Amino acid sequence: MTPALAACVPLTAGLVYALSALYIKQATVEGGGLWRVNFLINWGQAVFMAPLLLLGHGPLDPTFGASPAYLAESMRTGRMLVNRAGRGYIDARDLAALLERTLARGLGPRRLMCGGRYVADEEIRSLLSGLTGQPIQAMRIPGPILRAMGRIGDAAQLLTGRSPALSYEAACVITRSVPCDDTEALALLGRPWLPIERSLQDLLVWMRQAGHLSASEAGPAIDALARNNSPNGY
Repeated sequence: MTPALAACVPLTAGLVYALSALYIKQATVEGGGLWRVNFLINWGQAVFMAPLLLLGHGPLDPTFGASPAYLAESMRTGRMLVNRAGRGYIDARDLAALLERTLARGLGPRRLMCGGRYVADEEIRSLLSGLTGQPIQAMRIPGPILRAMGRIGDAAQLLTGRSPALSYEAACVITRSVPCDDTEALALLGRPWLPIERSLQDLLVWMRQAGHLSASEAGPAIDALARNNSPNGY
């Protein structure tokens, strides 16, 4: 059985992918604002959440992140990297609902894994092809070769200063991701994660409405849903 990444795993520099920024409204923290947030983090009293690949968008953050961009490129080129492993996908709506529940009083400090649904690359490719009605070819590159390419990319970055198309860290994420133990997060959420099919369909509809996909790339079904659900008909 594939091992699960759990919230009880000790935090180390190698485990934590990034802690780039913390945005929090003072209204959500009693009596101290950001000073109290820093105090809580230093003393281990904050709620730490670790989501994986995030699927979604919102009116307050209409950005085009790495995960949607990768899916759009796959549909644009008709090719998708398919590894033997899979990855965890979590819907932004699930994460938002979970964040809301962590703000309840009296729950105390804890760490929550939010890996979402662990889905094999081949299943994602098949779902995208089915939703769009477009053939998407699987590019199958063995994990050791991808990781070697990542090493070369890192070395090239040291020489040129340019970010590589594939880093060793990214190659490890692609080839060695494992499911997460979301038991505590799901208990707090009070329901299962949204189905991956719904998350992908809603994401594709938004990508079409926002102009990230053409009508031919999105396919007739997604294009029709985008038109019917857009107040302006885009």
